[in-house]
Amino acid sequence: MDNSNNEVYTIGICKEMCPSSEARLREKQGLLHILEVVPGTEHHKNPKADLKRVVKEFTRSAAGKSFLITENLRPPDVLLKTINYLLDECCEEAINTFDPHINNTHLQECLKRLLCTYDYFDNLEKSSKQEISSDFLVESRPYFESLSSLVKTSMRICLNYVNRNISKVIKLFKQLPLSLQMIAFLHLPEIRRTTLKIMASAYHSKNLTFPLDVLSDMLLYNCVDELIRDCNYYGLKIQQNGVQFMKTDFLEDKAKVKPRRSEEIDKTLKDTDISMFLLYGDH
Repeated sequence: MDNSNNEVYTIGICKEMCPSSEARLREKQGLLHILEVVPGTEHHKNPKADLKRVVKEFTRSAAGKSFLITENLRPPDVLLKTINYLLDECCEEAINTFDPHINNTHLQECLKRLLCTYDYFDNLEKSSKQEISSDFLVESRPYFESLSSLVKTSMRICLNYVNRNISKVIKLFKQLPLSLQMIAFLHLPEIRRTTLKIMASAYHSKNLTFPLDVLSDMLLYNCVDELIRDCNYYGLKIQQNGVQFMKTDFLEDKAKVKPRRSEEIDKTLKDTDISMFLLYGDH
């Protein structure tokens, strides 16, 4: 069947909790759980499968093996029925049989597949995706702890920007290697615009001003004149050596200014062997 992007996807048609072919195979191989067999056959050499209680077994993907067989795939209503059955009937397993590693691995794989599904279909509930994304982040905490310090720094920059902790963002910028600084500085116009907008409210005053030199250093301007031009562009007034922040002065409809060259980065590049930098980075 085609979706909105005219791409083909497979719809499951298995109406049981486990495809009958798998149930019979596991019956033959003696791989049924005691809760999946017909009562009274538990002690037989090959206990019989109770098709109303057998649940599809988790199977890892393998090379050359397709999982897109409609007869083996369960549609959403059957999956929900299976989950309800497992929760209602089969959740009294002894705690000492619980394997945290296997269960966490399975959970992460399921969450990743679900997030991919949300990305694939645009018409799914957005709030549900946010909740699942949060679940995945919490579940993946050990993975994030193993990340390199550079990746962690990059993540902290993003998180601090989302939380509007601009001073921390700028501080972390300075810790980045040259290659990442060059990328990060492309976002400075947006960061500066956001900061000036926030300060227009936070430092709103008819009598007080914020020092130009301090603000220029804080937002990594090349010089005070660049800051003054941006303030004028966004409607903020300059009084002597300071910016007069007034909430009503900031021009919301003004787009961010275009990126400027960073004199600090230019200076570093002049002392850098570009060929070696492109080949090996700035280590």
